[in-house]
Amino acid sequence: MNAIVRRAVRSALEGKLGAAKFVLDRVCGKARDAPAEAAPLDLDLPTLRIAGACAAAIDRIAAAVTAGTVETTAAKLLLKVVQARLEAIEVQDLESRLTELECVAKERGSQGPAQLTSSAPLTRGPGSSGSGL
Repeated sequence: MNAIVRRAVRSALEGKLGAAKFVLDRVCGKARDAPAEAAPLDLDLPTLRIAGACAAAIDRIAAAVTAGTVETTAAKLLLKVVQARLEAIEVQDLESRLTELECVAKERGSQGPAQLTSSAPLTRGPGSSGSGL
């Protein structure tokens, strides 16, 4: 096998195109066909600023697929974009809620962290009374 590969490499270096193609195909893999030029989609999607707009976009994409105006591969890509945007909206929402909670906690900061939490123990020891959950 090594002798065959050495011979193919030597032939490629000597300028034999068939051998060069063989070596490159084995080393780099065969070249993929160039992707087709994508045509613009005739699909009106809302601006994805809120979760409700993302839901509306998903509905429109589904309707376009069932009507046959959008191919399933394009629809999958669009759905991934909508899903990514929805996740970003959720993260922004959580971030703003966390910031608000931190501001409230800072306002109550004079009470100290021990006063903000419950004084009841989270778990019971082996000798304590209780239901023993």
